[in-house]
Amino acid sequence: MKRDTSSKKTYFWVCKCDCGKEKIVRSYDLRDGKVKSCGCLHAEKVKTNTKTHGKSNTLIYEIWCSMKARCYRKTCKDFPNYGGRGITMCDSWRNDFMSFYEWSMSNGYEEGLSIDRINNDGNYEPSNCRWVTQTRQARNKSTNRLITIDGMTKTLSEWCEVYSVHISTAHSRLKKGKTGKEIFIKNIS
Repeated sequence: MKRDTSSKKTYFWVCKCDCGKEKIVRSYDLRDGKVKSCGCLHAEKVKTNTKTHGKSNTLIYEIWCSMKARCYRKTCKDFPNYGGRGITMCDSWRNDFMSFYEWSMSNGYEEGLSIDRINNDGNYEPSNCRWVTQTRQARNKSTNRLITIDGMTKTLSEWCEVYSVHISTAHSRLKKGKTGKEIFIKNIS
């Protein structure tokens, strides 16, 4: 036992923890139950409570982090096009990576695919998302030029594939005021 140098006496005890380590503890901390170990109990609780999913170094985790940043981090360069427009993530995905991971595994996720919002003005949520190729993703941008021919609407690049017309030719014809099939067929009457 030691004595404190202040006017009130404080007693200290050398205690041996269940793990074998010794620690000097104030009497009243022992009496009030404030000290239950040398610190190893707290460390064990922290370790138990902070178990992760083990996927922090994966591409899908990076995709999830990027989605959150676009929607919620104002300093993210893409925030104006997502969170700045009111695009959010559903609560179950935003608050729980494993919820997003499980949905992804059940809905076609593969490395090389990207997450795509079916409705560009909609949120990141199961009913509005899918895993697609980069080409498909590019065709679902709000900046795409949509053309309707015979009641069918496709992007300019999709129609270029159908009619075997180079994209620069189609853009040139658009600038000249051509519309519909005129964009893709050279001599249409």
